[in-house]
Parts: sequence; structure tokens; C-alpha cells
Amino acid sequence: LSLMGLTPTILMISMIVAVDNTNNESGIGKDGMLKWHIPEDLKFFKQFTLNKTLIVGRKTFENLPQLKNRKIMVLTNNPTLIDNETYFDLDDIKKTIFNDKLNEFVIIGGKQIYELFIDSIDYAVVNEITFKKDENKNNEYDTNLSKLFNQMKYNDNQFNFKTKYTLIDNENYKIEVNEFKVNDKIKFTFD
Repeated sequence: LSLMGLTPTILMISMIVAVDNTNNESGIGKDGMLKWHIPEDLKFFKQFTLNKTLIVGRKTFENLPQLKNRKIMVLTNNPTLIDNETYFDLDDIKKTIFNDKLNEFVIIGGKQIYELFIDSIDYAVVNEITFKKDENKNNEYDTNLSKLFNQMKYNDNQFNFKTKYTLIDNENYKIEVNEFKVNDKIKFTFD
């Protein structure tokens, strides 16, 4: 099947994010850093992203630990960052992604990157964390995804809610995994 030089391929772009939903804020960070360190969430992230190509913004990239067995593509407007595979233009990184027929891509943040790619993803995983102890209930965030998360939950035209399950529920926190699938679409790449 070919359409004016375009050939349908199986291209998978997914998104993963963990949000603090204790106060219904969908907070993801402050000063470019996560506000929590939860081993179960980190293990889930590792399993989901292993052997995939990760797309990340500069601030998030600078705060990442070493991630083995994952390729990292950085989108930034900071010309001093020339590390890994760096892109300064959204169109250039999207062209690279859509012409790659072998890799699965995962959007891992930050907020601007999620917003830039929300219309390109096929699948999303949102881990909602609810903290139970008082010292964690009032985390302050300068970055939240409440608008984006609500768009995913309530926009029937783009996202289909797939499933929700509890990853862990203990005396400190509860993590619920929300999976979303984008309504069926065919993506084309240039041959």
C-alpha cells in the first residue's frame, strides 16, 4: 500500500509520566526535579522504557541518572547543550522520529515536551501517586499536568481510556496506573 510516496509503517510513540495526585494537582516537579523517590515507580519506569528511544527536554535530561540500554534524544533551545542526540527544532526531531521504522519512542518529559508531543502519541501511561502521610501531602510544585491529564481523561475524540490498576498500595502511598490509547490512526513515513 502506497499513497503518493508514503508507506504506512508501525510507529509507536508512547508517553510515561508519574504525577502527584494527592491534592488533585497532577504535580510532576519543582525546579526541574521530581519531589519523590519511590522504588516501585522507578522500577515501572525502567521496565517501560528499557531498550527504547527516550525523548526528553533539556531540564529533565540534566536531572536524569545514567539510563542504560536506552537511547536519549534531547529537544532544547539551548545551543550550548550538545550531548547525546540533540535537536533544536521540533520539526527536525519529529522528522527523525517519523522516518525511523525500527525504534519505539517514549516521551518522558518535562511539561513542555509532553505538551509538544501530545498530538503525536499512540499510547500513554500516567501513574497517579497519592501520598498518605502528612509530610508528603503538601508537596509544592511549579510544574503540573492537570490540564493535560484532564484532556486525556475527558477528550473522547482523541484518547480512549484503556485500563486502570493499582501498582502498589501501602501505608505511605498508593500508585494507580492509568493507560490510555489514542483512537486508531495510521501514521505515514516517507520512503
